[in-house]
Amino acid sequence: MALAAAVLLRMPAARGTGASCETLRLRDLFRIVASISYSGDFRMGVAEDPQKLDKLVAADSQVERFAALYKPSLSEFSSAGLVNVELQQGSVEVTSSPAARRQLSQMLPRRIRCVVPDGTPLSAADVRRGVADIVRPAALSQAVKGLWTAGVARSFVYAVRKLRKGKVFLR
Repeated sequence: MALAAAVLLRMPAARGTGASCETLRLRDLFRIVASISYSGDFRMGVAEDPQKLDKLVAADSQVERFAALYKPSLSEFSSAGLVNVELQQGSVEVTSSPAARRQLSQMLPRRIRCVVPDGTPLSAADVRRGVADIVRPAALSQAVKGLWTAGVARSFVYAVRKLRKGKVFLR
């Protein structure tokens, strides 16, 4: 799901019925994959380290781990003609066509697909909104559980530390 969403997010807008392509570094694709986990999480804009996503994929070893994890899906996408992967060069070419967009859209959870009529390819905005709608309640629930488990005083101290780390204020 995350890889299909990431490819859809980076897929160039198709012009007419023709296909267009965009080449991007695997590091950039995997940064998008990592960012999906935080879409809709209110803490990312407030209390998290602004460089968190970059740090998740910064090291070459991390890119190798992401590549190993997503290699089966990338191979499947490549066989279907959705992407052309050059692992040695560290790049992926994303093909955009209505058919490719539709096929990738079908790989996403129904909750995301239901924002458009059946068979209609999802736009990047549809994917972002759908993913954020899934993540937002879970992030809020996690924050409330943390407050409940740790108590108000400890949660306040933790929040202040996170805000400082996120460089929002309190410096």
